[in-house]
Amino acid sequence: MATVRSKKVSNEMSEAYSRAQTRRSNWQTNWESVRKHLRPNVPSFQARTTHRGERGNQLSDSIYDSTAPWALEQLASGLYSHMTDSTSRWFSLGLRGVPMDKLPYEAREWLEAVADRMYQEFSNPVTRFQQTLKEVFLDLCAFGTGIQYGNWDPKTKTMSFRSYALSTVSIDEGYNGMVDTVFRDFEMTKRQLLQEFPDADMTDQVDAAPEDHEYIVTHAVRPNSDFGGKLDKKFKSVHFIDDQKLELSNSGYDTFPYQVPRWTTMSGEVYGRGPGLTALPDIRLLNIMYKELIQAAQLANRPPLVLDDDGFMLPISYQPASILFRTPGTADPVPLLGGGNFGITLEIMNQKRDQIAKSFHVDWLLRDKKKERQSVMEINDDRTEMLKQLSSITGRLESDHFSPTIKNTFFYLARANELPPKPEGFPDVELDIIYTSPAAKAQMATKADNITRYLADTAPLQALDPRILEGVDMPALGQVLAVLRDVTPSVLLSPAALAAEKKKREEAANSQAQVEQTGQIAGALKDVAGAQSMGLGA
Repeated sequence: MATVRSKKVSNEMSEAYSRAQTRRSNWQTNWESVRKHLRPNVPSFQARTTHRGERGNQLSDSIYDSTAPWALEQLASGLYSHMTDSTSRWFSLGLRGVPMDKLPYEAREWLEAVADRMYQEFSNPVTRFQQTLKEVFLDLCAFGTGIQYGNWDPKTKTMSFRSYALSTVSIDEGYNGMVDTVFRDFEMTKRQLLQEFPDADMTDQVDAAPEDHEYIVTHAVRPNSDFGGKLDKKFKSVHFIDDQKLELSNSGYDTFPYQVPRWTTMSGEVYGRGPGLTALPDIRLLNIMYKELIQAAQLANRPPLVLDDDGFMLPISYQPASILFRTPGTADPVPLLGGGNFGITLEIMNQKRDQIAKSFHVDWLLRDKKKERQSVMEINDDRTEMLKQLSSITGRLESDHFSPTIKNTFFYLARANELPPKPEGFPDVELDIIYTSPAAKAQMATKADNITRYLADTAPLQALDPRILEGVDMPALGQVLAVLRDVTPSVLLSPAALAAEKKKREEAANSQAQVEQTGQIAGALKDVAGAQSMGLGA
């Protein structure tokens, strides 16, 4: 589809942008405070874009205690490792409404191959999925909202992912509560504008500006239905300069390219609230107390001196081996001590450190290891319990972030013919996402554990009555357990192969029975013949 360009941005788009900016204005004060104490190196919320004067500078002047940034890093790293483990595939594909153990074997094999190809795409360094995801998790845990962009790159013929700072983005959600509108601000010089948008009709003011003059460009993505569906794309994409009312480009997307995970949202609120906002009062207090503790320690080490105003020659030196001159008979200097109690201050600070760590769930992620040796089952049970505690968090991330990302990736790979062909007779059913990350496996492990515990409970009873398992279809149980344990279909027999094996066993059993029956008949005939030869049959 050819890109349509006009000189003036529509009033509807400009008004929607203005409303989005107004909606987020109430959040910026708290976000800026969180940024100073947790994420000082991200762009400030006091401007629409990054100040050039901030780039490369040390911006952590408000941090005196590093507990909060450390806890943030631990939570983001924990989510990253438990949800998107880079060493193994963390999702599977299925068919909506069809249990995995009921799928045809060929369909399961195809879904496995497609999932492997998609995982290869996410693991490709060119796509930058893994690199940007950590930044998204850091913003999510600090501010409550993260931004990740993902779209097909025709130059590299791969997906391309980027993370954007929350300070540059405004969002809105649709009727279903999912984010479907994003306005992203970024800086471009006039020279860059002419390179990126060579066909745009610039205003006279832009034409007269020097090449290095900077403009704030806004990229807006909204549902095409909001504009009457005039384009053949699901989402409308517009680049414009708001203060110039200048539209630079007008095109569209087949899928929504921005994924906006939110930690938790309150009724009527669009932006999320994360652990950083929850712990902000404790973080502020801890940094104030640490700053005062440093000042008190400095006063204790180098307290003010009380001395006669004319008894010493000034200035008084604190350097080692210094020589001080004083008037004979003058009293020695006396240190002025404040009498502060460091113990109480340190105790309160440690309490605040523990509270901040708990706000970021560090006590769930970094559990104290037992001194005595533990069995593998005990370690797995402990880990499973920890992951279940995070299930409310991971469940929202799976539905709001990873599910749309995987579906978009499937769409673009299929359109580029990068996926294996479907087998004949494949059901025309919508694909479903099945998560097999460590966190998701912990949630699914309950069903598998119930099966294994049932078998363990019945094992002693089999010695009393072997018929106790006659009502259990063991091959079917093995197939279900393999699905719950995410065993690859390549090592499992297909239903046709299982039926063939069952038929072969039955034929072998019938043949053996016939042989045994023939032997019994032959023995009986031999006995009869022997009896007749002895005259017993007369």
